[in-house]
Amino acid sequence: MEWGINITKHENGYLLKPLEEGMPTKVVEIREDTIKGEQEALREVFYILREYFEVCNDKHSNAGKGQYLTIKVGGDEG
Repeated sequence: MEWGINITKHENGYLLKPLEEGMPTKVVEIREDTIKGEQEALREVFYILREYFEVCNDKHSNAGKGQYLTIKVGGDEG
């Protein structure tokens, strides 16, 4: 099975359109006109891609400590 998605960057965000029929198009808006706002929007794009391509986190692996894919933007809490 082949999966694909077209990503188009616009002035105020990103448009993610899967190549498969019936899959929803997603829009990610850049909420702030700052570097951080752009980074946060791109992080959201990456998380949509992770979900689309079924790359999952696993809270049970790594000897019960979990295995997680996370993207941190500088200045995030935590």
